Amino acid sequence: MAAVDFPAFHDAFIPHFLRTTSGLDDNQRTILQRNFKRDMDLPSFTQNILRLMNDMRCYRLCNASLPANSVKL
Repeated sequence: MAAVDFPAFHDAFIPHFLRTTSGLDDNQRTILQRNFKRDMDLPSFTQNILRLMNDMRCYRLCNASLPANSVKL
């Protein structure tokens, strides 16, 4: 999808993907979206996807290991 239409990927797919991913709070979703760069060359795009997935995994693991509402950011 990204190779065909980068603007749609960044403006529609990424926000939808983050909204429908469980284990994140709204602030984390905003940070993930804001930090996802709009690079269009394949090496940079691949690196950005890997960073997004790594950061998302980190947030989800941290959120899962803490009692509900124990930390407010």
